[in-house]
Amino acid sequence: MNTIDIINGAVIINGHTFEFPISYDELKGALGEARIEYSGKKNDYVSYIYDDLGLRFDGSLFYLKDLINKMAYKDDDHDIVGMVVYVTGNRIYEGSKPEKTYVGNVTVLGEQIVGENTWRAGTGFGYAPLIKDEGKEKVWINVQATIIKDYGNAQHYEGKLYEGDRILEDISIYFHPVKPKTKKAPAKKTSKTTEASNASKAKTAGKTVQGADKEREELLESIKAKVDRKNVQSLCNKIIKHCSFKSETDLGNIADLALWLYIYESYDEMFAVCDLVKNLEFVNYALWNGPDTCMCLKARVYRERGELEKAQELVEKINEHRAPELYCNIADSFDRMDEDREAFIEEFPKKKSVIAWKYFYKLSFDIVYREPGKFPIPNEKFEEDIKRLLEILRETA
Repeated sequence: MNTIDIINGAVIINGHTFEFPISYDELKGALGEARIEYSGKKNDYVSYIYDDLGLRFDGSLFYLKDLINKMAYKDDDHDIVGMVVYVTGNRIYEGSKPEKTYVGNVTVLGEQIVGENTWRAGTGFGYAPLIKDEGKEKVWINVQATIIKDYGNAQHYEGKLYEGDRILEDISIYFHPVKPKTKKAPAKKTSKTTEASNASKAKTAGKTVQGADKEREELLESIKAKVDRKNVQSLCNKIIKHCSFKSETDLGNIADLALWLYIYESYDEMFAVCDLVKNLEFVNYALWNGPDTCMCLKARVYRERGELEKAQELVEKINEHRAPELYCNIADSFDRMDEDREAFIEEFPKKKSVIAWKYFYKLSFDIVYREPGKFPIPNEKFEEDIKRLLEILRETA
């Protein structure tokens, strides 16, 4: 039986350790020749497929820019940053699927994945446990496993993931390096003049942070004054009370506020809220969902206004951290969310707030996957559904 263990910065496959980013020569030296397939408009994405193992490795020169920015670059040959473990063989694009499925175990830091500790990620449920938790300093493993599964309304994976030492679901494994912090230089003796200058700079920096907080609060107060809607008022108050760009909840509140403003056609306010997170860099998918949604909303409005270059620029940035080849795994969510909602309405017709949330969540799904393209559902079908959902939410929420 095969074994895969994910550790920080690397993956161990049947006893062979591959440190990310990986080169094809390293794979070939340990696993043998792969079947190689190219994709993309200019064949700029490469899949290295091991048919007997049920594994696919993904490489592209486009990944090198992020590796350079995160100080994880080795050389141009080391451009493989992820892999997919094909276990079920279901709903995977035939062009890049191994001929056989993977049979064996997948562990993280020597332990099997715990479903309760996963979170909703772009193509299923993400898993990246803490490897350091000392006071305020928290460090997560930088290789994320994702259970490729339609999540419906679930917040974490709830199914059966293992049969003994055998994994039962498809798994994607991707390297997400974090740029190391710059070490502080040893303290030097300073003159009183220098100390005064440093104190002045620190005071100025403090004012800058406070100024940003104040500007954000002023923006949200102005939105509250202009948009007298319960959902908008509530989210503004939550963000004013607490807003950390290291919090998945806070970033989600910003994205939700932006979407409600889009629903109510308050586009200038929507852009202003989206711009609160426009300078954030990718850290992990849990924190990226909010900024990703905001970019999709901006791209949509730009496209609707005919500003196609601005829209395309955002789409390219969005797709830097997407995996369109895996969209097929969640394509049936489009219809399933409607079915789940209608069943809920039939059983609990008086739970209006929950019903409204389900409509809201479906609208978010539609926009997030319609705007970047490459989703296996026609744009016309997305647009028809978006129009219907907007009408319902504008009337009832």
